[in-house]
Amino acid sequence: MLYEVMTPGLLRGFKRESQEFTLSPNKSKLEYAFVDKEIGTNAPGDGILSAEASESISSIHGQAPLARWTKTFRATYTLQPGRDVSAAWNAFFDTIKDRQKEARSRNAGVSLIPKHFSAEDPSVYGPRQKVSLSMTYEIAGMYLPAALGATGLWKPIPNSDYRLWANSTATSFGPRGGAGLRFDVGDDKIIDLCRAETPPPTHDLREGNVNIIGPIGAALGTALAQQFFTQLRAALAPTKAASWLHYEVYSRVVIDSGAMVVKTLPEEPLTRAELRTDTWNVGQIGRLPLGTNNALPQVAKSPGGSLQAEFPGPNGVGDTGIQYRTTPTVHVYITGRAVRYGFDIPHPQLVSVDGFPAVLISTGTPGEGFKSGIVGQSLYPAFGASWNLHYVVPGLKAAPGAPYNPLWAPPG
Repeated sequence: MLYEVMTPGLLRGFKRESQEFTLSPNKSKLEYAFVDKEIGTNAPGDGILSAEASESISSIHGQAPLARWTKTFRATYTLQPGRDVSAAWNAFFDTIKDRQKEARSRNAGVSLIPKHFSAEDPSVYGPRQKVSLSMTYEIAGMYLPAALGATGLWKPIPNSDYRLWANSTATSFGPRGGAGLRFDVGDDKIIDLCRAETPPPTHDLREGNVNIIGPIGAALGTALAQQFFTQLRAALAPTKAASWLHYEVYSRVVIDSGAMVVKTLPEEPLTRAELRTDTWNVGQIGRLPLGTNNALPQVAKSPGGSLQAEFPGPNGVGDTGIQYRTTPTVHVYITGRAVRYGFDIPHPQLVSVDGFPAVLISTGTPGEGFKSGIVGQSLYPAFGASWNLHYVVPGLKAAPGAPYNPLWAPPG
């Protein structure tokens, strides 16, 4: 009873870091020391003696302009004796769900994609059961100003009730500790040093909290894991509006004017042109003959050469003309790619240009068409697609002068 009388109560916002009782051999003197430490804003939670946690966000490299983020939350919980791993499990995933709810409440168009999860027992043979959990997920569709305020950084931990935590851990921080150790007068015994005596087996004073490793492993591997997966899948189900992770599309306009290039045929028969036949061995003379007075090599007569003829016109060049054989035709090529989480990507379609219907045509060119498939897997599959589509827009007139892109700007 003396231990209970001498043990001070906890101040609000503090935890018991250590406590020590020293009883003199003649049982006439009791020395004690207590060290309490301030825990700050967040209390560990029901059934958890202490907790260490960190959370961070970082932009994904190459994803400009800072619109996709990686969020990581990791924590290590020290359990109260007799409590199974569900206490740490609940505290961890309550925090994860709180952060994800905060992100979606700030930005309805955000996508949350789990990327990595790990669980660890960092102290298998330690005096206290510990649980380390970590989870990383991707946040897409949120720019820098919103990301700092909506990802949960520096936000209080949910269910952080100091009074609830202090009451749940009172026995562990009490004068008898979690094991409930007690010294009775009858425990004193006179030992005969001349006789070898085997001490009796120790008995468990906790009565029922001996083997908790089995239930911990079973709970973590079955019911809790399945429950969390089901809840997380339902909580992070993507919506159609917030499912697009990447989308880019380009248009290329080609105007077939219907013009053909025509040239006047020569009036005279083709004759053989003469070619230069001069050759030099640079290794022997060390320099080209061109280096001497800039003299050009002479053209030598040779039976070789190419056929050519003189054309009428200035400087012997033949006339070149343009012949319009058809009316102009506007061709539009639509290319792009996309990534979507949880939903398949529909085939894009160009409906009209400047009010004129667009007609999809196919020439069988390699790489032409639309392709899609699954490119990743998280709680839901991620779909990817690319396309190269060729359209003709009958009736669309090209503006005079340089061709323009009717998809983006009006003529002129």
